[in-house]
Amino acid sequence: MKKILIPTDFSDLGDYAYALAHKIGQKTKIEIHLLSMVSTPPNALFDYEGNLKMDDGENYEKLNEQLEAQEEKMNQWAAGKKDIQSKSVRLGPIEEGILSYIKKKDIDLVVMGTSGAYGVEKVFIGSHTANLVMESPVPIISLKCDRSEMSIKDILLVSDFHEQKKFDLSLVKDLQKIFSAELHLLKVNTSKDFEPQRKVIQHMKTFAEVHDMQDVQYHVYCEESVEQGILNFSIDKGIDLVAIGTHQRNGISQLFKRSISNDLISHLGQAILAFPLS
Repeated sequence: MKKILIPTDFSDLGDYAYALAHKIGQKTKIEIHLLSMVSTPPNALFDYEGNLKMDDGENYEKLNEQLEAQEEKMNQWAAGKKDIQSKSVRLGPIEEGILSYIKKKDIDLVVMGTSGAYGVEKVFIGSHTANLVMESPVPIISLKCDRSEMSIKDILLVSDFHEQKKFDLSLVKDLQKIFSAELHLLKVNTSKDFEPQRKVIQHMKTFAEVHDMQDVQYHVYCEESVEQGILNFSIDKGIDLVAIGTHQRNGISQLFKRSISNDLISHLGQAILAFPLS
């Protein structure tokens, strides 16, 4: 992991994201990239390089003024912040602009603040991150409160662990190593999907072996729903980071192959790591 992107509107949410990114940076050598998007009209046209095309029938004077104002805010907001390699303010659709930056700059991880009232669905100037989670080729960490004092000691990964093929869990393992954290594997047993504990633990051990996991604890938790089980387990065990595998184009609705509601994400106080499985 070498490059972290923080999309920001310079609010407290951006400060929260920077605090966590900087904490990661203190443990390993990384570059922090800052990006702010000035949203453009749906009919705006761009050239191959992503520059706004000047149309004789459109007046983009206000957009350019907003761009200059955002650039000034960026400089003020970034002043005194360490590890920042790049600052960029761009015109364009917010989600497309972030995805374009990720690909062009070879970003490894996105860290962004999220509005608690809407979970990961409303973040970064009120835009929807569902598209980002569905389309992003890299993991996204979202958080909705100040994590500057947080020490990542316990990471939670949830699944039914039926599928034993190898996924890319490199970031989860990197974060575990950076913070010397304990990794918890959790299967939530419900009345509709109950499995004997012995069988579940065997699946977990196979999963951990396939992914070469170290310092792992195995847990089976009984609850009325998977969502409630994750929430209660996280509170009981003091989990710092919840890792959720997402299938591309299904966004946060997929937890490996188990559906999970956005309601869970909106109520979890922990930082959420959503990483692509395919």
